[in-house]
Amino acid sequence: MKESDCINNIKNNFNVDASLDLLYKMHCKIYYKIIHKYFNDEKYLDQKNELIKDCKYYVFFAAKEFLPEKNTKFSSYLANKARWMCLNFFTAEKKKQKLENSNGKPVVEIPSICLLYTSDAADDMQCVDL
Repeated sequence: MKESDCINNIKNNFNVDASLDLLYKMHCKIYYKIIHKYFNDEKYLDQKNELIKDCKYYVFFAAKEFLPEKNTKFSSYLANKARWMCLNFFTAEKKKQKLENSNGKPVVEIPSICLLYTSDAADDMQCVDL
């Protein structure tokens, strides 16, 4: 079975398991390579293992969303999806680290404003732009 047949089968919910298995075998290495490249820090080992474990899930959804009329190879599309997922994760981590208070106090997020509670008194609140 060809790659395009596997993708069409997955999109049309026909013979999904066999098609997904074949597509997974063809493209899992590129997915793993991207995940290993971005998650090379021991600090993120749990997230890395979770993404590796869910590889078949991401291949499935990449096949569902893939548009061959855009003249892109499926392997490139899957690699880009994995890369975007990693970059979005690290962007969210950076934002979270910026918002964390050095006192370890809770952070309340409001769309465009973040209030850092430094004490119970409202006068001691600090506003931080995102």
